[in-house]
Amino acid sequence: SETVVRWARTHFAGVNHDALADPRVDVRVAELFDWLGSTDASFDIILNDVDNGPLALAVTANERLYRTEGLRLMRSRLRPGGG
Repeated sequence: SETVVRWARTHFAGVNHDALADPRVDVRVAELFDWLGSTDASFDIILNDVDNGPLALAVTANERLYRTEGLRLMRSRLRPGGG
């Protein structure tokens, strides 16, 4: 959420060594599946942290990210050697 990003930029900047200020970092608050499907951008890494419940998927709508289509979409946006 925007709040998490704001906290990372402020309250936790000392702990994360102001990582979000690094010009190589591109932070997006969006529906990952939809956003990746709408861009041709490529990345060295995609950090996918969408669920944090006691079950494998806390939000059913995120299920598409973990299916073959979502995994292929994420992989297609990675640069060679990316992970």
